[in-house]
Amino acid sequence: MSAHGHTTADQAGQADLFTARVERKYFLPKSSARAFVAGMNEALSVHRFVGLHANTLPRPVHFVSTLYFDNQERDFARACLDERNGTKIRVREYYDEHPDLAELATSSRDMIRVQPTIWLEVTGHTEGHSHKHRSAVDVAQLSELFAADSISSWLRRYAAALPSKELHGLLAEIGTLCDRHATPVGPDCVVRYRRRAWQDEQGSVRVTFDSQVAFFPAPASGRTYQGSLREAVVDDAAGSLDSYLVEVKCVGTAPAWLDALCRDAKLMPAQISGRSFSKFLAASRAVHGGL
Repeated sequence: MSAHGHTTADQAGQADLFTARVERKYFLPKSSARAFVAGMNEALSVHRFVGLHANTLPRPVHFVSTLYFDNQERDFARACLDERNGTKIRVREYYDEHPDLAELATSSRDMIRVQPTIWLEVTGHTEGHSHKHRSAVDVAQLSELFAADSISSWLRRYAAALPSKELHGLLAEIGTLCDRHATPVGPDCVVRYRRRAWQDEQGSVRVTFDSQVAFFPAPASGRTYQGSLREAVVDDAAGSLDSYLVEVKCVGTAPAWLDALCRDAKLMPAQISGRSFSKFLAASRAVHGGL
């Protein structure tokens, strides 16, 4: 096994990264983290986004902020208690920090690169297989989203001017999900974490390693900010995850070397109270209390 540098979305483009796939989650002991990362670097290419608006600066530290939606009854969180069947609506933003720029920066913001687009997603599980539908949205729409009464009302206004058939289909799917509930579905909670990712050239094996996982309340309606989800979340964390989290996503069976690496690193199935760990559920509980 040998490292191959960085893969791109185009290089892996012959395989749909978001088709139905088997997903496994593990807690990684901190004592094993360095050896696990070294093993992944040897076996697979580090995955780095190189598409439109990609950050090309060297040595980025990747972070993710994810905003989840729910209603006041927390119907989406309750549905996700069924770990084999549950659907989530979320907005995801990727950004990079560059500690190497510290000597040149005049403020901490100069060391951060945020993409001008966010990703609107519907993701979930059906009988143990994950699925994801997503499309890019202009980050400027975040302020409109937070000002709306619900995600449904924002969708009705936003959809009228959209040229993308893909996005129209996603918005229709979200609208159908929201219409099933008696009360409005809106921004509910946020998860923020550092992410390392590896992926094969076919896109059939993807492994992510998340650290610094923290949970926050959703941004308040009408709050002013600098046009990114990272800037919008200014409250102190409501909670955090003590462990590191590893997710293995495969189309088909995981390769033998990956199973061996997981065993050697003493990865344990990511479970809380006998249920598969969910960032959404953990954030919902941290912000609102137990279900």
